[in-house]
Amino acid sequence: MIDASSASTISNVLSLAGPLCGVVLGAGLAWLIQRNEWGRQRRWELRRDTTLDAVRALADLEDALMNVDTAFQQPNGMRIDAMQRFSEKSAAYKRAHIVIDLSVSGDLSKRLSEYFQLALPYAREVLSGRGSCLKTEQTKELALRGNAAIMAARDALGIKDAGKLPLLDDTN
Repeated sequence: MIDASSASTISNVLSLAGPLCGVVLGAGLAWLIQRNEWGRQRRWELRRDTTLDAVRALADLEDALMNVDTAFQQPNGMRIDAMQRFSEKSAAYKRAHIVIDLSVSGDLSKRLSEYFQLALPYAREVLSGRGSCLKTEQTKELALRGNAAIMAARDALGIKDAGKLPLLDDTN
């Protein structure tokens, strides 16, 4: 049984603690909302960083492939350096692609795969000596696949109305 003095003590405590509980509850809810916003921001930053890393790796791989192509038109000394650089950039590209699969996936991952699946056989052809240099149609196809990957990266980052990308000019 609760006596009258205990009941009044409980009601006094509740009248004092009630507002305090409301403040604590409100602060807790505000913290949860901020934490959720922080997590959302961190996920977007991860998406941005991995996407930019993949685009850099794509540009480096494309540059290395063009260097291999050019080196095989030169004396043998330049070939080894170009082959080593292509190997390093190829490994960096594969790493960036794996990270994209984990953090972004979707169309960007697909476009990066398509570029690599096209670039690698061309590089092997040049490195094996079967093809002395990339043909114009191969270079054009690589440029189109690279542009498709960049457009997918724009979509992954939510970039709208950034304009069209340049195509390979056959007159160069």
